[in-house]
Amino acid sequence: MESDPIDFPIDFQHPAHHHEDIMRNITLAIRALSRTPIVTTVAALSLGLGIGSNAAIYSVFHQMLRQELRVREPERLVNFSARGPKPGGTSCGDEGSCEDVLSYPMFRDLERAKPAAFASMQALRYE
Repeated sequence: MESDPIDFPIDFQHPAHHHEDIMRNITLAIRALSRTPIVTTVAALSLGLGIGSNAAIYSVFHQMLRQELRVREPERLVNFSARGPKPGGTSCGDEGSCEDVLSYPMFRDLERAKPAAFASMQALRYE
């Protein structure tokens, strides 16, 4: 049983012609952009600012969250928290007004007790 030959679309061109098509498209794009210099400038500045800010945000994200901690044994770090009212709240109810917190007085109590299992203790406040 013989297979049918592949039928290419009528506009199929040899790969050598693709280079000419690409150059023609680039030329047309440059001509179109040069007709509206203000729009072209605004678009280029918008792209530049967007790419630059994205790179800056990723850089900060990488430094703060993705990089390993600069401590001797990071696997031995412990994070303490307890259920309590959100900042500014007075009670913790069923409607979701609770979160994991470790207040400064709670930290000071732990620091004074300083269990033998801990070499040192530090606190971090973030909002």
